[in-house]
Order: sequence, then structure tokens, then C-alpha cells
Amino acid sequence: MKIPRAISDNLRFLIVEVESQVSNLATFLSSRSPTVGQRIVNRSGYAYNLKMRIHGSCFTHIGSLDKNSDMLSMRAMESISTDLERITELCRDCVHSVDHIANRRCLRVKSYATLLEHVIKGVRLVENAMNSHDSRVALKVGAAKRRMSTPLQQLMEGYTQALKKGKNTEDFITAIFVVRAVEQMGDALLNISEALISA
Repeated sequence: MKIPRAISDNLRFLIVEVESQVSNLATFLSSRSPTVGQRIVNRSGYAYNLKMRIHGSCFTHIGSLDKNSDMLSMRAMESISTDLERITELCRDCVHSVDHIANRRCLRVKSYATLLEHVIKGVRLVENAMNSHDSRVALKVGAAKRRMSTPLQQLMEGYTQALKKGKNTEDFITAIFVVRAVEQMGDALLNISEALISA
């Protein structure tokens, strides 16, 4: 089905916002700039409001549909917007976690640049997948999760080994929360991929 303009426009704005937030997170991790971190935290309401607008529009359109396939498409749009907004929430979680790390070298920030680039590439594909109705593009959105697996595992193993040494224990435990948050961004992209395919 053709996605109603009210939904497609807000989804486009949400995709741009998510990409911006993930990019800002990459900048924050490398620069440790409090200004960039605050920018991420301060924009929490914008992504949430876009998600709620999409949910509201989907609810309105579901009431006027008579085909199950069209209803599934509306449910998929709701799911996609929820997972996109979830990625911005995870960006904020990362900022809050990093603020509690006393020795920033424990974070190993260079490892996150590639991971977050995979997230950005996955997010960029979402609109194309929606408009083209191409399951191959939808699968590429979820493929970001697979590409992230090895670097995430290496980071986790590095933190685990560091914890065994007994130094900077609290910092490494907090760093593990950052790894888990980035891993969940990959999970969100996988969910989006599945929703796109079902739509």
C-alpha cells in the first residue's frame, strides 16, 4: 500500500533525527565534548513526539482500512517508529554512562566509530526500503546487526579481561553498559528490517 503522507513525512524526519543523534554520539565518544553530549540529551522530546505522531496517524488510518495487508503495513510503521526512537534513547543512555566513567581511556572510544557507522548506514536504508518495497534493501537494514557482532564481541572480551585485572573495575563495568546499548541499536535495526519485510 502507499504510505499516507502524514506518516511518511514524520518517518523521514525521525530517520534524519536518528542519524543525527548517532552521529553526535560518535562525535561525543571521540571528543568527549560536554556540549555534544548535552545536545543529545536535550533532543529527547523531538524523536518521541515524532514517534507519537506516527502512532496517532497509524491508529487513525487503521480505523478506515478493510484489508488485512494494509493493517499490517500500518502496524509495521508503528513498530519501525518505535525502534527508531529507541535508538535515540540508547544514544542518551550511552551519554549518561560515559559521564560516570572516571578514566575515559577505559572506554576504548576508537572501537565505537565503526560500530556506530554501521548503525548510521542501516538507518539511512530505512526510507529507501519503505519506498522501494524491496525486501533485499530491508534485509540490508538488518545486516548491520551481523556486521556489528565481531567488533562488539572483541570489545566485550577486552573489557572482561580488563575486569579480571581488578583495576578501574567500576569504569569497565560502566563501559560494558555502553557496549550493550550499542548492541541494542543493532537489535533495533534487525527489528526494523523484519517490520519492513512484513509490510
